[in-house]
Amino acid sequence: KAIVDRLRRTLMEIWRQDRPTLPSERPANERSTYLQRWRLGLAGIYAEAEDPQWATRLNHEEAMRAARYAPLELNGLPPWMEGLIAAHPAAVVGTLGEELSWELRPSDGQRGQSMLLQSIHYAPTAVSVVFLPRLLAWLDASGDLVDAEANSSAMAERTRQVVGALIEQGGPDVCTH
Repeated sequence: KAIVDRLRRTLMEIWRQDRPTLPSERPANERSTYLQRWRLGLAGIYAEAEDPQWATRLNHEEAMRAARYAPLELNGLPPWMEGLIAAHPAAVVGTLGEELSWELRPSDGQRGQSMLLQSIHYAPTAVSVVFLPRLLAWLDASGDLVDAEANSSAMAERTRQVVGALIEQGGPDVCTH
């Protein structure tokens, strides 16, 4: 038991001492990679999140740092995001909302699929609802205007994802705001 407790404490310290970069902050050729040590930090948050009140004890900076670990989860957003958003919605939206906006912006050679948007689409409503205003604003701003034939399929894919997430997470009435 003492060894397990010490390991948990060590992992919880690791995530606070590191700061994973988001894909938008990395060079183009490194956007689909991450450092293995960030997985240890992610494990530390999972260990800490075993306590349902864990996020309420974080300050704003720690909440922003924790949000940076969420995209490292390989199968959507981690389940501890619900608690983090409940306790620190501004920290999460300030961190991951900007990343979402970056993913939705067209760029040369960028594929249409947004991994963060896909994760938001399938997340529990308590998680996805904080991102809906940003998705609506993107759609209202004409979304991804096609400026070249080369990005028309990417534009169509992003628009499909945004509309799908809005309907799935906000219901059919969300688009009549």
